[in-house]
Amino acid sequence: MSWWLILYTFSMLARYQPRKWSEALDVDKSANAAALEYALEITLEVIPHLVLEGLDQEPVLLARPMAF
Repeated sequence: MSWWLILYTFSMLARYQPRKWSEALDVDKSANAAALEYALEITLEVIPHLVLEGLDQEPVLLARPMAF
């Protein structure tokens, strides 16, 4: 559920505050840009597995452990 909350928050920020979202992703100006990019990159790997788990109703092991 946390992943969906994070993605929802990111999407609301990108939609309703695009200038702040762009500034947050600017690596040269934002201290949080690297963390945001990492979170979005991990999301591309995790969400498909979560969707598959929801459809199959069976746990799916990730191909490699997530490193934070």
